Amino acid sequence: MHNGVLAVKVKELEEVDKQQRTQIEEYTGLIHNFRDAMAQSDSLFQSYSEKLKELTTALQSARKENAALKKKTDETDVAMLKYASDNAKLTTELNTALQQKEKLESLCRALQKRTSTKPDSESTTTAWSLSSSTGFNPFAQKKDAGSNPFASFVPMCEKGLNCDDILCTKKHPNTRYSNCRVVLV
Repeated sequence: MHNGVLAVKVKELEEVDKQQRTQIEEYTGLIHNFRDAMAQSDSLFQSYSEKLKELTTALQSARKENAALKKKTDETDVAMLKYASDNAKLTTELNTALQQKEKLESLCRALQKRTSTKPDSESTTTAWSLSSSTGFNPFAQKKDAGSNPFASFVPMCEKGLNCDDILCTKKHPNTRYSNCRVVLV
């Protein structure tokens, strides 16, 4: 009997041992699956970490490029405003020059008309009469710093004498300023 009880106990122990070995094999399989999952997770985490670093670097580079482009745009805007201002100023100057040109052309036509209609003795148009009839003063030139505004003109009286002074009456008391003519040098 003793042997029979022992045989039953050994059988029970063998069954418990078999069940425990089966459980150990299951747990071993689960541990291997867990390790594989952990390795895969580590790989994904490493990949994600590298991708994050790349994106951070790209973002910093894009921010620097954006700042450089913004600075360049601001500089271009300032330059465009300056060019627009210069353009407006030059347009105004051009319009003024064109108006002056038209006035001078008109004066030239009037002078040509006068000289072609008068006899030779009266063909010389005096500076004063031209000035009083048209509002044009041939002596009114822009002064350069330190230069003579009359440097390009030599006043001459009706007798053909050169005058050092614009007012011919100082040297020739019998002559009036209106009788002086302007000759281009």
